[in-house]
Amino acid sequence: MKDQDLDPTESGALNAFRVLLLRQTGVGPSKPRHRTPIEVWRKLTANREAIAKLAKEQGANKQTGAKIRANIAKTMFEALDEATQTEFAALADQENREADENWKKNTSGPFPTTPIDRQKYVFFGITLIHLTYPTFTGLLNASAPSLNHS
Repeated sequence: MKDQDLDPTESGALNAFRVLLLRQTGVGPSKPRHRTPIEVWRKLTANREAIAKLAKEQGANKQTGAKIRANIAKTMFEALDEATQTEFAALADQENREADENWKKNTSGPFPTTPIDRQKYVFFGITLIHLTYPTFTGLLNASAPSLNHS
């Protein structure tokens, strides 16, 4: 498997090591952040250009651009009729539920056995060996120099 075969939207937060760490210690990937109806509306509608144009008119720059765009989107969303707002609120709830279910499945269910996932675990094992081998070799040389395993 090559690097370009991996899903570019995957953050790696649910890789094998982090899930194993979560199961053993309770520390690991956090639950997904819940999206607001405004965020879902911004993603699904084609009004990016309008928001960007209004933000530019208000003097948005690199430091303040995100905040200004968020305020413009909030104002535009609140100007929508109640039925549309309710529709996007329900859609946001559905996306949040799906993200939570996916997170639970990935963190508490059995490890995936698809060939791609198995290949990821093989790469994880190889990486783990490469990371730990020098440490264990150093410990072995320090504790039993006669068994020098360089």
